[in-house]
Amino acid sequence: MNEILEHALAEYQGIAAQDSVAMDAVEDKKRREKSIGAILTRVKDVANVWVSTFYGNEVSADAYARLLELAGQNHAPESWEAIAAETPSIAAARKITGERRFFHWDLEFAEAVSDGAARFDAVVANPPYVASAADAFVTARYETASCGDLYARFVEVGVELGCAPQRIGMIVPLSLTFGRSLRTLRALLLTSTLELDIACFDNAPDSVFGDGQTPNSQRTAVFVGQHGTHQPVVRTTSLLRWQREERPLLFGNLQFADVTRHATSVLIPKLGSDALDQFYSLLKAQQRTVRDLCVGMHSETQKDNNAQYFLTVPRAARYFIAAFPERLARNKVLTLTFSCADDRDLAMVLLNSNVHFWYYGVVGDGFLTNLEVVSSFAAPANPSTEYRFLARRLLEAMPSCTTFARNRGMLVPSYNFNKRMDILLEIDDWVVRHLAPDLNLPRDTFAQYKSNSFLRPLVYLRPASCAEGPSNE
Repeated sequence: MNEILEHALAEYQGIAAQDSVAMDAVEDKKRREKSIGAILTRVKDVANVWVSTFYGNEVSADAYARLLELAGQNHAPESWEAIAAETPSIAAARKITGERRFFHWDLEFAEAVSDGAARFDAVVANPPYVASAADAFVTARYETASCGDLYARFVEVGVELGCAPQRIGMIVPLSLTFGRSLRTLRALLLTSTLELDIACFDNAPDSVFGDGQTPNSQRTAVFVGQHGTHQPVVRTTSLLRWQREERPLLFGNLQFADVTRHATSVLIPKLGSDALDQFYSLLKAQQRTVRDLCVGMHSETQKDNNAQYFLTVPRAARYFIAAFPERLARNKVLTLTFSCADDRDLAMVLLNSNVHFWYYGVVGDGFLTNLEVVSSFAAPANPSTEYRFLARRLLEAMPSCTTFARNRGMLVPSYNFNKRMDILLEIDDWVVRHLAPDLNLPRDTFAQYKSNSFLRPLVYLRPASCAEGPSNE
């Protein structure tokens, strides 16, 4: 079968090299194109028979071997159609193909075949974002079959269709960087030869697909890659937010950081800054985390209402993440329990910090925090006792930071400590001193990641000063 494809490819190359001015040359091209069409019809029938066996076409190994032998012979189109009409496997495959629309890149684009597979100079796509269960064929064909979303298979095919020095570019959901079900897709990218730039976009206050009049809730990742002969390289931006009037500036001012050493099948962190790449490395190198401070960590369905020392953490995390010792009559909250007030106060300081909110943007989904994000945040091994004073300041600020969200028709309180950014900046200073004392980061580095502007002036920090109405959801 490979010899047949090589013959078709040679015919294509002959057509491309042939003069198209002389009449006899034009006629020869027509003859060659007809010959190629006849060859590809036979090969497509064979390919469709193979795929159709996953969809109910029962073909024995001997019958398939005879079909390969027949297709390898030089048949006129009329002769092959007669064979196809008398061959049940071909007739059944043609019927199933009509229903399922099988597509073979190397046959539909035979002129692009190189080294036995279709190759393109560039692959550009906005694939469908559609939940899709894997059937037997998909499971056999795609490494990304388990991902559960059709876009993962499009990315896989896009990677297959290129080789050095070709390029690939796609716009896909942000879940590319963190989605649990998409681990095989990330593994595929990280074992390819791609040098990959991934720009990460939130969906508010503006979004890639929407505008001020027509909002769109899709968080997106736009990636551009070039195939090389080296090990893969991955660079990412931070999770970007922007004002609608900033959109013309957005794509021309993207900042990337090399995250190759951090990128795994579990997570591709969204960093966008070499300095913060260093900070992230130091943070992840800490031996102690918030999980080590807790005696219990409970999801929204497993609240602990009896613990003496606890923190409630609402999961909605658009503009801030709050952690406070008060129980809430609402859903979508995490509950952390502690053996003593000191551990609770240390966790409260850490989780309310702008540093933690930045970390959530690096590893989370930009919408809801979860136990994995909260529990993995670093905790200093030998913290100075200043955190006790900072915790008291947060507790004292709670009345002035109260905000409300409507839940099941009732106004339920939460606490937006962004209203006391002075306290949060002191907390950030304390956290950075303990985790990365030598980096000399500007004081408001992490607070800027709460801005609604990708340029990050804090003037765009949402104040949420209204006493009623949703403030963080």
